[in-house]
Amino acid sequence: MKNSFGSKFSMTWIRGREDEYSTLLPLANSLGLNGLWVYHGEPIDTTRLLNFCNAAWQNGWMIRIGEALPVQLSSFTATRIRQRAVQLDWTTLSETNNFGFYVERRLSNDQPFSELPNSFIPGHGTTLEPHHYSFVDTSLPSGSLQYRLRQVDLDGTIHFSEAVQVSAVTHGEENNPVAFELFQNYPNPFNPTTHFGFRIANLGLVTLKVVDVLGREVATIIDREMQPGSYDIEFDATNLAGGVYLYTLSSARNIDTKKFILLK
Repeated sequence: MKNSFGSKFSMTWIRGREDEYSTLLPLANSLGLNGLWVYHGEPIDTTRLLNFCNAAWQNGWMIRIGEALPVQLSSFTATRIRQRAVQLDWTTLSETNNFGFYVERRLSNDQPFSELPNSFIPGHGTTLEPHHYSFVDTSLPSGSLQYRLRQVDLDGTIHFSEAVQVSAVTHGEENNPVAFELFQNYPNPFNPTTHFGFRIANLGLVTLKVVDVLGREVATIIDREMQPGSYDIEFDATNLAGGVYLYTLSSARNIDTKKFILLK
């Protein structure tokens, strides 16, 4: 963003938390910026702020202390929804000048985050109403993964969320993919269709049923003999009322239940 200081100065700033100077300084260098805008919440971490300022001053940059994030996140979660997919869900309580979000991922703490292709999700500009966002990552490497959001204001100012972690595919699962497992449906919440992913280990009768919160069965999606393997089943809930439901997978002696939300 641009800030004018009289007729002699025209500064370009990048804004970030006081504990992110090790990330923001190289980014500011690569973008050719000449100022850093530090935001903070309450209480401020003075040690981290001083470290940030000292590192920036050594680069000859001005420092501006600013306000907290213009986008207030109430939740940010990562859920493994099938063998090679992770669904990210986040909800904002309010947004100010929000252009949108990019999803970034890394394999371990000592590696830099990188932007996932086609991950941009448009924001809602300025709003005081909650909004839900979702993104599915289907290009999973083996190992434990971390995700974060890079939120961009309408003026180009950048903010980063806290990172969330999820266990992805392990080498053992790649070599032996047939184990019983029911994944979280995606998308969730949804209207009117979603996908149920699961794996079964043995040939036999498989049932996948949906019940309401009172335990009343409202849909039987699967009730037949199935081969071992991984499956992805689409479910159309057009005929159901909005609300919270449970879905249960049963195979041989294995059973698992998860919850979904239908928006109407």
